[in-house]
Formats: sequence, C-alpha cells, structure tokens
Amino acid sequence: MPPACTLGKRSIYAALAANLAIAIAKFIGASLSGSSVMLSAGFHAVVDSTNELLLLHGLKQSEAEPDEDYPLGRGQELYFWALNGGSFDCCPRPSTQPRPSLSCSILIC
Repeated sequence: MPPACTLGKRSIYAALAANLAIAIAKFIGASLSGSSVMLSAGFHAVVDSTNELLLLHGLKQSEAEPDEDYPLGRGQELYFWALNGGSFDCCPRPSTQPRPSLSCSILIC
C-alpha cells in the first residue's frame, strides 16, 4: 500500500475517533441539560461518523485484487463510497447549524 493511502487511513481513523468523542460529549451534555438541540447535534455527530465508516469501506473495496467478476479491479469503488458518504452532508441538520439548499435535501435524503 502506498504511503499516501496509509496517511489517508490514519486521518480517517482520527476523524472517526474525534466524531465519536464529540457525539458522546454531546449526548452527555444533552442528558444533563435536557437540550433537544444538543441531542440533535449528537445524532449529527454520529451521522458524520458514518461518513468515515463509508470511506474506510470504500478504501478496503478499492484495494481488492482483480477477480473473475471484476477483471479490472475495484479501484474506482472508492469514489462511489465517497459520494455516498458526502451525501449525508446534504441532509437536514440541527437548527444551530447552517442548512444546505432545499433542492439538495430533497434529492439526497
């Protein structure tokens, strides 16, 4: 595996750990304060974590060796999973964060 892929995986794992820590902190804050916005932000952090999981899955799939079903390999599959992960960013967010355009939310979610 090239060093760039190793560095990319390391940054994805770091982002995943950070998003999960943020989600835990926000869920704790929501339980202590009773804030529905904080609870919603916690769920948003969990959704952000799924972006990293999809990217890691895409990296694993793209590294698969060519086989009978995929004679050219699966190198382009990374882009498919990155697109799916990015589509989560267009979904509605808690009211404390800017919302994407309405057309994006309707088309993706």
